[in-house]
Amino acid sequence: MNILPGHHARSALLGATLLGTLCLTGCVIEEEDDTASEVSDTAAFPGDDGTADTSEDTTTDSGVTGIGEDTGATDTGTSGSPDDTGEDGTGGDDTGGDDTGGVGDDTGEPGGDDTAELDIDTADTADTADTADTADTADTDLDEGEDTGEPPSSTDAAICTDGTYPTVDSATAAKLCKSGAAFTGGTAYSTIAAAVGASTTGGTVYVCAGTHTETVNTGSRTLVIEGATGDPADVILDGGGTARLITTNSGELILANLTLQNGYNSYDGGAISASNAALSVHCSVLQDNIAGYQGGAISQAGVTLTVIGSTFIGNFADYEAGAIQFGDWDDGVLVVQDSVFKENSSSYSGGAIQVGTWAHDDVLITGGEFLDNSSLYEGGAIALGSWGSGSLNTDGVLFSGNSSQSSGAVDLGGWSNEYLATFTDTIFDSNSASSSYAAVGVGSRVVKAELIFDESAVTNNSGGAAVGASSATTTISVDSNWGSSGKDDNSSADLSSPCGTYSSLGAGESFTCLPDGTWK
Repeated sequence: MNILPGHHARSALLGATLLGTLCLTGCVIEEEDDTASEVSDTAAFPGDDGTADTSEDTTTDSGVTGIGEDTGATDTGTSGSPDDTGEDGTGGDDTGGDDTGGVGDDTGEPGGDDTAELDIDTADTADTADTADTADTADTDLDEGEDTGEPPSSTDAAICTDGTYPTVDSATAAKLCKSGAAFTGGTAYSTIAAAVGASTTGGTVYVCAGTHTETVNTGSRTLVIEGATGDPADVILDGGGTARLITTNSGELILANLTLQNGYNSYDGGAISASNAALSVHCSVLQDNIAGYQGGAISQAGVTLTVIGSTFIGNFADYEAGAIQFGDWDDGVLVVQDSVFKENSSSYSGGAIQVGTWAHDDVLITGGEFLDNSSLYEGGAIALGSWGSGSLNTDGVLFSGNSSQSSGAVDLGGWSNEYLATFTDTIFDSNSASSSYAAVGVGSRVVKAELIFDESAVTNNSGGAAVGASSATTTISVDSNWGSSGKDDNSSADLSSPCGTYSSLGAGESFTCLPDGTWK
C-alpha cells in the first residue's frame, strides 16, 4: 500500500531495536482513579518563556476501568453487545445502553465447547463488499513547522504491493478450477477442506473464485492458502454469521488474496483462530466478523503474527480487540505493514487491536491507517496491557477519527512491568475521548512507561488532554511537528504530564519530561 511515501526508511532500524512492553487488560477488573494530577504551566522547559498557562485541562477520568456496572453508556459499535450474565468475570450487571445488534447471549461459559460454529447454511452466499474501490492517499509527510490547517486525507482499503502472491499462472488456475473449489499439487478438489487434507507439508492450496461457505481446519500443517486469481474480491470465504472460517493449531499458516467475511465464534477469533502457530495474512480483506469475547477477526495466541497490505473493516468483539487479539503466555512479535483498520469496534478495549500477555510482546506497525475505530472504555484503535512487558513502534501511520472513553487512539494500560512506545512520522488527528486523553494515554497502574514522539503531529483531537499519563513513572519525550507554535491545536490541553499541563506546544518542540516532574 503506497501510504505515506518515504516513511519506511526507519522501519528496519525499529525492527532491530524493538524494546518495551505490551499487555492485555485481563479479566481482573477493579475501579481506579485515573485522573492525572494537573498543575499550571509554570515550569519552563527548553524554548518556554516560563509564562503560566492558565488554560488547565479540566477534563478528568471517570475512573471506570472495568465493566462493573454499566451506568447507561450506549454501545455505538457496529454490532450491539449481547446480554451479559456477569458470570465470566468481566463485570457486574449490564443495565446500560441499548444493544440492538447483539451477537447472542453470553452464557458466561467461554471455555465451553462451541459446537454450533460448524452449522453453516451453504445457501448463504452474502455478497462481498467491493474492496477494489480505493481513494488516492495524499502525501502526509510532515515538513518541519508546516501547519496546513487541513486534516490528512485517507483511504478506505489497503493497496497491496506485496507482489508475492499468487504463485500460480492464470491458465493453470482456470483449467483446474473448472472441476473443483480448490486445488493442490495439480489436483482439483470439491472443497477447500478436502484440498487442505490432501496437501503436503509446505505445500499450497489454491482457492478458486467464488463464495465458499465452509470452515477449514489446517491442524498442525505448515501451509499456504491463497486465492487463485490474485484478487481478494474474487475469492470469498463466508461464515454466514454462524461459523469461524479458519482454525490452525500449530505450525505455520500463510493466507493470501482472500476475503474472509461474516465469520462468528462465541468466544474468540470470528474469522481466524491461531493457537501456537505462526500466522501471516497478505493482501486480504477481513470484514464483518464477530467474536463474543475477543478478536473479532483474528485471535492469535502469541508466537508471531504478520499482516501485510490487508484491510480490516467492520469487525466486532463483545469485550476486547475488535479486529485482532494478540498475545498469550509466550513472548511474541506482531508486525503490521501498509494495512488499513476501519470501523472496527469492541465493547470494552482495543477497538482495532488488543495486545495482551503474561510475557513480552513487541509490536511494529509501518505505514497504513487506523480510521474511525472505537471501543467503549479504553483504546479506540489500539490497547496494550496486562501483566507482561513490551514495545510499540509506529512509523508513517495515520490515526484519525478513533474514539473511546479514555485514550481515543492508543492506550497503554493494565498492570504491566514496562512499556516503550515510539511514534515516528505518525499523525494523530481528530481522535476523541469522552473522559481523558484524546489521542494517547498511559494508565495509572503501569509500573514504568516511556512515550517518544519523533517528528509526529498531534492535532485536532478532542476530549481531555491529547496526550497524557496517569502513571507517575512515565517519561515523555517530544521531538515533533506537534502543531503550530503558540496555538492550542487540540480542543483541550496538548499534553498532561508529571511536568505540568500544556496547551500551546508548537512545531519543532523538543523536550523530555521525567517522572519526577523535571524537564531534561
